[in-house]
Amino acid sequence: MAVTVWLFLVVGLLSIGYSFFLNARHRRLRREGVPVQGVVVRHVRHSGGEGGSTYHAVVNFTDADGNPREYQIPVSGVKGLPVGGQVPLLYLPGAPNKVRVALASKRRQEIAIPAVVGSLFIATAVFFMSGVAQRHG
Repeated sequence: MAVTVWLFLVVGLLSIGYSFFLNARHRRLRREGVPVQGVVVRHVRHSGGEGGSTYHAVVNFTDADGNPREYQIPVSGVKGLPVGGQVPLLYLPGAPNKVRVALASKRRQEIAIPAVVGSLFIATAVFFMSGVAQRHG
């Protein structure tokens, strides 16, 4: 049981740390990023467990050097990102492979998901460490 609690704490802290990392990267992109327009060319289906699937938009864009690029948006869902639709993107100068969507809603989702997951893991660990589970189980 103690190993499980520590595992939940570590996973929770790593998830929250990752959300802080993503937030810092987005702030840097807003300050230093090169803005480009992308076009959604397709949606990729990823099979999840228990019959669930997620869809991720794939965006084509041209970097500042004129090179064609492709980027798969890490946050699932296609609402608001139809095929043929334009998507504002930002990437770091000299690093067009480090691109992100310049939409506040997608940015918030990308940062919030690991933060929420991490918080749930930490809350579960604290619940078990407090002994509440032992008194009621």
